Amino acid sequence: MHLLFSGKTITEAVKIYTTKCAECSKTVPSQNMKFFTEYFFSSFFTHYKLYQYVFTVERQDNTQKVEHTVEIPPVPEQFASGTPSNIWEYENKIKEMDEAAEQRKQERELQVQTARLQTEQNLRSSMEELDQIEGGLTREV
Repeated sequence: MHLLFSGKTITEAVKIYTTKCAECSKTVPSQNMKFFTEYFFSSFFTHYKLYQYVFTVERQDNTQKVEHTVEIPPVPEQFASGTPSNIWEYENKIKEMDEAAEQRKQERELQVQTARLQTEQNLRSSMEELDQIEGGLTREV
């Protein structure tokens, strides 16, 4: 419809509409034509100036251009060269057990080192207490 009314004033558009309705009145019942005319005037002609502006005035292109880089993923290995799932699960369980054992070993080493430091500190404090005793040792037993 906008091509038919393009560049026309609203009065010219109404005249074009009435001629089109006169042509269609032979095939369309008058009650339906009345409903259609009410709808057409309440929708299209209400915003006629907006449609004229949108469809006839050339506007500045306001689109933003952004470059995107697309990284192509590496080609996956063939299924035939892959590891069967049961072997892969077994290897992962072994790896998890090795990691847990290594962690326990590091924890034990830390505990031993902490115990050594504590023992050395206790020995030093005991030696300092003995050195502080007045008179010290005077004879051997």
